[in-house]
Amino acid sequence: MALRQRIARSASAPRWIVAIAFAVVFFGATLPSPLYPLYRSAFGFGGVTLTLVYAAYVVGNVAALLFFAQLSDQIGRRAATLPAIGVGILSTAAFLFANATVWLFVARALSGLATGLAAGALTAWIAELEPDGDRTAAAVRASAANFTGSGLAPLLAGTLAAVASQPLRLPYIIYLAMLAGLAVLVLLPPETMPARTDRMRD
Repeated sequence: MALRQRIARSASAPRWIVAIAFAVVFFGATLPSPLYPLYRSAFGFGGVTLTLVYAAYVVGNVAALLFFAQLSDQIGRRAATLPAIGVGILSTAAFLFANATVWLFVARALSGLATGLAAGALTAWIAELEPDGDRTAAAVRASAANFTGSGLAPLLAGTLAAVASQPLRLPYIIYLAMLAGLAVLVLLPPETMPARTDRMRD
């Protein structure tokens, strides 16, 4: 509790925590990219199937935007972010234990759903934590976090693919640990959009 109070009083810590959350969520979106050649070798699928696996991410992302775009306005930024982290954990577990191509479709769709759920909530959260609601600064921070997470993930996975003995397991074990830490981290910044029953009824 004392830590939460100190963070809430800080001028910048809450914004940076939410930006880190943004980066970690989008880390999962690109983590599998360097591993697909290994999946193709292991599961024996071709280029068309790989394209469809990529498309599964878009399906999940669009579903989040269509059905849950206003969720964080109704239940709060943190309350909307935590389920996104949970879906990200399910996606990562599906990759971790995948033993057939179908699990790649499931994992990618869940990954798209997770990022779609988180993106709106975290972007709004950053903006509301900015002094005077500076949306330009919030957009820059969110974009930087997005590019950081999306860029570091393939670097990690590609490196592990080259040197690790379990390249289709270790990246996801690391990411599961990151998501578990993130679930705790997002409890620290102050909530900027408390849940309201009248919004939920609407």
